[in-house]
Amino acid sequence: MCGEVTGIGLNADDPDVIRRCAAMDDKCRQRTDIRVFSAYVQSVTDFSKSAKLEGDVVMPDGRTVHLALKYFKRDQAWADKQWAIAQKAFPMLETVFGWPYPNKTLVMRQSHHIERAGAAGVAFPTIGEVLLATDTGFDEEVTIHELAHSWAGFNLETKWLWEGLAEYGTKAIASDLGVRPVETDWSTRPYKNEPLSMWYHGSDIYDSEFWYGKAGAFWFAYETAIGGRANMTALLGRMDDEQSLLPLDAGWFMDQGEWVSGNNLDSLFVEWVYNPVTSKSLLADRRAAHDLVKALQARGTSLGLSGMPSDIYDNLLAWVFDPVAGQVAKANKVLDSYAEVLALSTEAGLGTPDGVSQSWGKKRVADTAIVVEEQRQAILAILSATKDLESAADDSVARQKLAEAREKYSAGDYAGAKAAAAGGLTAAYNEVAAGKMIAIAREKQQSFSPNFFGRIGMFFTNPAGDLAKAEAAYAAGDGTKALELSRGAYDSWDGATQRGIQRLAMGAGIMCMLTFLVWFVLRRLSEPTVVTRKAGQGHHLEEAGSAAPAGATGKTRPDPARITPGSL
Repeated sequence: MCGEVTGIGLNADDPDVIRRCAAMDDKCRQRTDIRVFSAYVQSVTDFSKSAKLEGDVVMPDGRTVHLALKYFKRDQAWADKQWAIAQKAFPMLETVFGWPYPNKTLVMRQSHHIERAGAAGVAFPTIGEVLLATDTGFDEEVTIHELAHSWAGFNLETKWLWEGLAEYGTKAIASDLGVRPVETDWSTRPYKNEPLSMWYHGSDIYDSEFWYGKAGAFWFAYETAIGGRANMTALLGRMDDEQSLLPLDAGWFMDQGEWVSGNNLDSLFVEWVYNPVTSKSLLADRRAAHDLVKALQARGTSLGLSGMPSDIYDNLLAWVFDPVAGQVAKANKVLDSYAEVLALSTEAGLGTPDGVSQSWGKKRVADTAIVVEEQRQAILAILSATKDLESAADDSVARQKLAEAREKYSAGDYAGAKAAAAGGLTAAYNEVAAGKMIAIAREKQQSFSPNFFGRIGMFFTNPAGDLAKAEAAYAAGDGTKALELSRGAYDSWDGATQRGIQRLAMGAGIMCMLTFLVWFVLRRLSEPTVVTRKAGQGHHLEEAGSAAPAGATGKTRPDPARITPGSL
């Protein structure tokens, strides 16, 4: 293929072909070919001989896609027919596949060049372009088939998947368009049992009619096996849900088909797709894992849960089956706990919030276990608070907190429900404690007779005012505030003497510091100022005959009486 530019051009968006050609591996075949034009090149470059039909097509959801057909004027009749079919078929195909066409435009080009390569049509789904040959004998079918590749292209792993689904899409709408597809006799071939997975993957069969025919027929058998057209459309609509899984392989369709329908598809895929000998062990492991998960899902459904934990789902999709048994065992323990929680919730008259159900089908088993335990702790907190607050007034703060806890529980806020229930108990305890504390504070007020130190300690305090506020808060049912104020009033009276001593001590300390500071400043101010001069910097000369002051080093006139020989 690497030496044939036409072949390369026809597979320009196949990353596998590009990789092989770049690596020049043994699967490439260098051959001389006089066809030097890529599949995109038209037979002529004279635009006066070409024409275009274009317009917006309304899709099922109401949005529009700009459709265009570029063709040679000499083939106007052909172009008119293909354009009419394309305008009708394109939105119908989107309905069949169940998810929106990803591009804003689609361009169809007439090409006489691809006929020379034996191709009736070529689709480039990643860029939204299609090449169509002329006078193939089934031109309208080819047009629909190539348009179907807009949904069944390189988002699929291998050729039998994308060609088979394009055939399925074509035949699903052909009768509504008045198109009669060409029937192949693939089932009469002596190699009719060749597995589809072998197409271009080791098979010696190169009969394109056989492969196209069998691949298309498989998807109708698949549609029947999963319960009909509605289930098929629902399943195909999932193809673009998880971009990280692209390109989708046969295993994805096997898994999704079983999940959509609940039916076992082992025999279908062994008959049509996989080698029954080499796939036997893997399919057995898969079936064991899926049976465990199916039983887990059935149990979850009985508890109001749907789907499965994400870590189990990821392993099933990746066909990694060894960890599944352990994950299912842990998930069953979570369901055991959840069943107990539901019973507790019913006992408390709390209903069934959707916190666990939201987690079960989206998060890991361990994450759901945490949610179940949080729900349990919230229920126990509400039950405990309900019992302890039976005698509380309906309009009390404690009762309000308990009502708030139930509301938060119903909303799935288990942490908030637990905190509100605890707040209700705290409010009740504070109310009882506040009543006792107010009585104690009153007694303290009546017995309070401050001494000298106590009177000093009462400066800047108003315990009587705080006690009055505490009594008002207590009457309003706010035990927490009443307890705080009454305790503060009691502490003001009880600690007056000690507080007075502390204040006097602090005052005495401050006075001592100020006294020392005044003494230090006055002492510094009373010290005499001593002026010193550096040696040799005297400002006068001593008179003749007088002795220089001790330590003086300035120049003086010498005393004649003291001059002796040798001193000069």
